[in-house]
Amino acid sequence: MVVIEIEKLNEVWLSVIAGSSAIRNEIEDHFSYTVPGYIPNKQYYLYLKKRKMKQTLFRDNSTLPLGLLPELVKFLKESGYEYTIKGNFNTSNFSEIEALEFIKTLNIPSKFTIRDYQLKYFIKCVRNSRGICISPTNSGKSLIAYLLFRYYNQKTLITVPTGSLVYQLKGDFKDYGYEGEVHTITAGIEKNTDKLCTISTWQSIYKQNKTFFDDFKVVIGDEVHSNKSPSLIKLMNMLTETPIRIGLTGTLLPVELHNKQIQGLFGPVMEFISQDELIKRGISSPLLIKAIVLNHNKEMYSPMDWEDEVPYLLSHAKRNEFIVNLACSLKGNTFIMFRNIDHGKNLYEEIKKKSKFPIYYVDGQTGIKEREELRKIIENSENSCTVASLVFNAGINISSINNIIFTHPSKSRVRILQAIGRGLRINPSKNILTLFDLSDRLNPNFQNVTYHHLNERLKIYKKEKFEVKSYSINL
Repeated sequence: MVVIEIEKLNEVWLSVIAGSSAIRNEIEDHFSYTVPGYIPNKQYYLYLKKRKMKQTLFRDNSTLPLGLLPELVKFLKESGYEYTIKGNFNTSNFSEIEALEFIKTLNIPSKFTIRDYQLKYFIKCVRNSRGICISPTNSGKSLIAYLLFRYYNQKTLITVPTGSLVYQLKGDFKDYGYEGEVHTITAGIEKNTDKLCTISTWQSIYKQNKTFFDDFKVVIGDEVHSNKSPSLIKLMNMLTETPIRIGLTGTLLPVELHNKQIQGLFGPVMEFISQDELIKRGISSPLLIKAIVLNHNKEMYSPMDWEDEVPYLLSHAKRNEFIVNLACSLKGNTFIMFRNIDHGKNLYEEIKKKSKFPIYYVDGQTGIKEREELRKIIENSENSCTVASLVFNAGINISSINNIIFTHPSKSRVRILQAIGRGLRINPSKNILTLFDLSDRLNPNFQNVTYHHLNERLKIYKKEKFEVKSYSINL
């Protein structure tokens, strides 16, 4: 009987020694995943002729990302193979009693009472030293990160996707009672520090030499669904001396290759709470989605591809007029989400002409300090309108949002749930968050691309158990 030898090489890689090429091929096949976007037809095959249609994470038939060890063990057991494992994997028997006793020592203000699911994430992460916490927006992921940082009390790197989140997370730690200094890194800021905690955008540090990363013993990645990018994978692979690796995100991408790459970097997935349960518990605001189909009903319109249909919709005068009138009619604080800069600026100018309350505009060119000032203004407003690009999608904490309008067609699960999450925080000024999901039916005789995207969004809403009401309006 062949005994497969598994050995920890460092905090990134496992060595997997199998006696026969047949077994190695089986392992390679198990950890091979279809390239995103692959369509099994002749035309696409010719397009990808010089590329592999599958990508394997079993490197050179001998090494595998350490975070995939649980899946490797499961595969070997199910296949009937014997194996040995060598190395220290930093697991512990951390108990709930120990966790609660430790939390008491932190003297966290009472308004931040640790919820049951936050405690479960904390305990599971400490026991395994690795893992990905799937926890919805507004579930308190920053408090989980704080508990882990304080528990390990070692040099910690926390990566976030935007500069705004760097300062927001630093502020959260202060609110939780941290009296130490936090080193924050955004573009142009000194990278090296002797402080215990560093919070940085990944874009600011991924080009650093490996020696920069060697002193970190803990890495916590926020919004880790974005870690599919080659730059982030490179960054994580340089942390060969970092044994504690925790990922946080509201949702993972529906792409198996990307999810396995992320699990390889951080470890297995854990999920103890859903957005639906947060709403039922009163932790998140109630949500009503108004799915509005704008009927163009022009028989002359023939099917268009995505590249033609989107510009047509964004420049459609009556469609934009509908958005403007809707925004001006709503009470409370409204966010209008756009993707195309020209479209966003056009909506901003038109709403500004009609609006009786303050209107703001923010996109990727808006500075971090200006965004933070705007966030504070909106948080203290009763009636306002903000025309915002996706720069406000990731983790920005504004609890006073009453309405969100989707103006650009999308079927991205992550993008949709992040945008909704911006408005689900509880605030005394609101009873419910209303999302206006706009879609377009160009011709009753065929299903155009963006109308199809509505159906994909409705599937997401159904899976998340959101309340949806449908409306049909003729332009």
